Amino acid sequence: MAMKLRDVLDHDRLLLVACHDCHGKTPLDPATFALRLGVHADIADLQHDMTCPVCGATDITLGSHSPLDARRPATTLTPDAR
Repeated sequence: MAMKLRDVLDHDRLLLVACHDCHGKTPLDPATFALRLGVHADIADLQHDMTCPVCGATDITLGSHSPLDARRPATTLTPDAR
């Protein structure tokens, strides 16, 4: 099943443009695209019209990203590990 803009918005995530040329990763606000295309637009359909915001290349992958998940530590320290 294809991911829709509504899925990204409902889970408080951002669109993530990952460039295969410059290796840049740029988060974008999905609300802008939802206002223009509607919340039922497929994420895969957006990729065909997008370019890398850093270098302008068309060889990109479009996904979703949560800044909060990225900030969570991979391991949890116990109180004794101070």
